[in-house]
Amino acid sequence: LLPSGEIAQPIPAFTDGSLGEGFFDTVLDKDGYWRRMIYMNLTRDGYVYFSLPMATVEIYEDFPENQRTLDDPNALGWGLHKLPFPDMLINYSGPDSSYPSISYYKILENDFDPSLIKGKIILVGNTHRLGKDFFSVPTDKRMSGLEVHANAIASILDDRFIRTLSLRTLNILILVAGLAGGIILFLRKPELRTNIILMATGSGVIILSSWYFFVSQFVWVDLVPLLLAFLLNIIIATAYHWQISRQREKEIRGLFGHYVSRNVVDAILSENIQVKLDGHRTEVTILFSDIRGFTPISEALAPAELGQLLNLYFDEMIAAVFKYDGTLDKLMGDAVMAFFGSPLEVTDHQRQACKCAQDMIQRLEKLNLSGKLPPGVTIKIGIGLHTGEAIVGNLGSSEFADYTVIGDTVNLASRIEGLNKRYATTIIISEDTYQYVKGDYLYRELDTVRVKGKEEPKRIYEMMLENSSVNKLLVELYEEALQLYRDKQWDEAITCLQQILDDIGNDGPSQRLIKECQRLVSQAEDENWSSITTLDEK
Repeated sequence: LLPSGEIAQPIPAFTDGSLGEGFFDTVLDKDGYWRRMIYMNLTRDGYVYFSLPMATVEIYEDFPENQRTLDDPNALGWGLHKLPFPDMLINYSGPDSSYPSISYYKILENDFDPSLIKGKIILVGNTHRLGKDFFSVPTDKRMSGLEVHANAIASILDDRFIRTLSLRTLNILILVAGLAGGIILFLRKPELRTNIILMATGSGVIILSSWYFFVSQFVWVDLVPLLLAFLLNIIIATAYHWQISRQREKEIRGLFGHYVSRNVVDAILSENIQVKLDGHRTEVTILFSDIRGFTPISEALAPAELGQLLNLYFDEMIAAVFKYDGTLDKLMGDAVMAFFGSPLEVTDHQRQACKCAQDMIQRLEKLNLSGKLPPGVTIKIGIGLHTGEAIVGNLGSSEFADYTVIGDTVNLASRIEGLNKRYATTIIISEDTYQYVKGDYLYRELDTVRVKGKEEPKRIYEMMLENSSVNKLLVELYEEALQLYRDKQWDEAITCLQQILDDIGNDGPSQRLIKECQRLVSQAEDENWSSITTLDEK
């Protein structure tokens, strides 16, 4: 390191016969990147040295010394070029090695194509990767100092100067960016999603505009103050509207929180639904569940014990419904009815309902093992899911209203849940739900049923509780047997189903189908027989 004002001269072997000289000091920004070139260095004795790129351009273009203009406060005249003042941002052509290089030994051995250097400026220096003369630049993490000078020379020769905005222009842009960020204050229904879109869009416009001006006009715009002004105003506006929404939430919960579920209140607050008594038709997924063998349990327990058991049970089931954005419709004895897709409109309500069903079973298993239930009591449930259109709304009178769902979809969901008893299963879903979630879990097609009051049959599927290799084999064998059953090959179906019982173990649907096949084998064939199971009971 040299004291200020002193210059380290090159050795005589380099200066003898040279056409000029220039300094090659490095000027790094605070982040360690080399972005700019200084023009001059003044020695203690008053001698002015120019930078190596400037000296090189002067020799290359061979302009007289009187074409140096050093007293212009706006630009530095250098031959036919007007350099930005007080220093120059280097306009890099690309990453490292954008300019061709030739190993020095090839020059010594004359092993190169002379046309590569004819009429070109040649810089000689160390570019070996193991060398220390490497710097971080905007276009590369590692570029040789020699190539930095090459980029600076090219910037001058091609007049590709990067200009910066004046302080006045920058302040105007900061003001505009701040006003653009504050526009959310004037939106009638600002939402978090709107804020995020505005932030992303506005930031993108600022960044892309800056990039455009840099690429097309070589104008460098300082992004940091623009983005800070824009984002800070959005944050302030968001905080303002958050305070307003909190006040409104308090009012709404005071008015409606006592007679509708939390989800309904949240929907009202987010303005997804109108506060009205009449309903609307929409697609939802209905979930029904109830406790298997509840009557013997209720008869064996004292009222206080039964009440405690139901409270523990409903706590877990309701938590699962709310976890997956479901709406608790009602509790009926030991049964739970919930629906998904309204008032919170989601495109994957079928998937949310299936996740809820799985979560219910998992929570129930933990409750059974928790030791909180009365001695000897184990709770088992059946769950049914069906997707379809229904009437959803705040239905009731002016004195009392309940956010609920009605229609054939509800009735069918209830009957599908009841089929768990017939097939000895835990979770059954309709084909209308299955078509949306068939890739999410392991399912087994159980049957095709026609419920009472409906002409159109529905395929029903069991949602397997585990996606294990044993269950995959079970599904494969059962569905093979089901197809044999539908093809009237009942003996072959029995053989396939018996393999399930022998190799895998007890399986309710297989036992039921074996009995049905045995019944068909034992009686005369009916030409009008159909594989569709018709259910006469509700």
